Amino acid sequence: MSSHSQPEGEIQALRERIAALSTAILRVNASLDVDTVLHQIAESARALTGASWR
Repeated sequence: MSSHSQPEGEIQALRERIAALSTAILRVNASLDVDTVLHQIAESARALTGASWR
């Protein structure tokens, strides 16, 4: 891998993370119901960290 490929890969990974965060923000803001918002926050955090439910 060349020295130019690594930064490009990191930039792509950051772009994907920003897109995922933006999607999470939109999902959380889609409801005014506190329970729904908390559920969306937990789901988004799980998805962004790669965690799974037991």
